[in-house]
Amino acid sequence: MAGKEVKWGIFVTGGIIVLFAIFLLFGEFKFFSRGYHIFVRFNFTNGLEKNAPVRLAGVNIGNVEDVRMVYDQKGNLHILVKLWIDEKISLRENARFYINTLGLLGEKYVEISPGTVDQPVIPENSTIVGIDPMSTEELFVKGNEIAGNLGQIMRQLSRLVSPQSVDVFMNSLKSITQAMETADAVLRENRVSIRETTSSLKTAAESLPRITAHLEQMSKELDTGLSGKGEKIDTIITNLEDFSRSLEELSDLVNQLNADVQAGEGNIGRLVKDEKLYENVSEAAEEMKLLLEDIKENPKKYFKFSVF
Repeated sequence: MAGKEVKWGIFVTGGIIVLFAIFLLFGEFKFFSRGYHIFVRFNFTNGLEKNAPVRLAGVNIGNVEDVRMVYDQKGNLHILVKLWIDEKISLRENARFYINTLGLLGEKYVEISPGTVDQPVIPENSTIVGIDPMSTEELFVKGNEIAGNLGQIMRQLSRLVSPQSVDVFMNSLKSITQAMETADAVLRENRVSIRETTSSLKTAAESLPRITAHLEQMSKELDTGLSGKGEKIDTIITNLEDFSRSLEELSDLVNQLNADVQAGEGNIGRLVKDEKLYENVSEAAEEMKLLLEDIKENPKKYFKFSVF
């Protein structure tokens, strides 16, 4: 009889130990842990239940002790979730509270993103506003919207890479190449003419002072020798003086133009003096021509589109 009682005692004791372990692991009894409570307010919890785990950066730090509905002062309905957090964990005020899912359709749990140490610690029994999860229906709606947008993008890409679009692109490249070749030819032709014109202007500028001085001397001699010969002579002298002043102004203008050209200033000066500008234009025209020929020979090199 005593042996039978011992067996029953061992059985009952083992059962109590098992129940204690179950409550310890899965229940609200935290005999060996100390912690504090935080309340998180949601508008939608997507099936979050009591005793669900609470994780910080993926590590368990507590559990959900209660989930209940409450109304605010304006009569709006909210879901208030009571969290038990291990006392060794300090949460900052800029921490964020989410409701996540283990797997696509698995258990719901509360995920906390860590805050930064420069923010104050959340006091015990504080109420924090959480970030509402997206419902399954919303996920399907968003998926349909994304699929529709993807289909529209694919149709636009199909029109973009149509033979007509490729022809338009090739024609545009051809027009650009022709324009560059024309500009290069104009520069080549005008470069020689500009240099010849500059040389002629320089020679004329050197001759104008002598011509002006000679005309001034003639004007003085006529004024001395023909004074008193009448209004006709006076008119001739006046015209000669005006012509002399015009020649002086023309001489100054030619000298300034020649100086600008020699200094590389202005459009003409840059074309004459800036060898790099001239070479860049020529190289650009040649590269555009080579690009057009390469696209014609290897179109697949430049037009590669894939749906998936």
